[in-house]
Amino acid sequence: MFGSRLFVYDLMIDGSITHERLLIDWSSQSAGDGMCVDVEGNLYIAVHEAGRQGVRIYSPAGMEIGYISTGESPAQNVAFGRGRDSHLLYIAAGRNVFRIEVNSVGY
Repeated sequence: MFGSRLFVYDLMIDGSITHERLLIDWSSQSAGDGMCVDVEGNLYIAVHEAGRQGVRIYSPAGMEIGYISTGESPAQNVAFGRGRDSHLLYIAAGRNVFRIEVNSVGY
């Protein structure tokens, strides 16, 4: 996926959305793919771009606050485990599935 943008919206009580805002802009590079969120609202987004394969971690404000490399395998999807494993992050990349323990808890 190239030239992608991630937008955020306010969700109203009736289910409608308002106030569209650009959160992350990948318009000049390869983009994000699968994503998940932790209990603090941080986004974990699988990215595949030249020289940087892995998972980028963004704050709720859209600032990159971390990065997990998957080496040469392009990251395609990412998800937290459930229950006792909610602190484990699973990353599908190429022909591999990685599991990494993180300090955050998945939502």
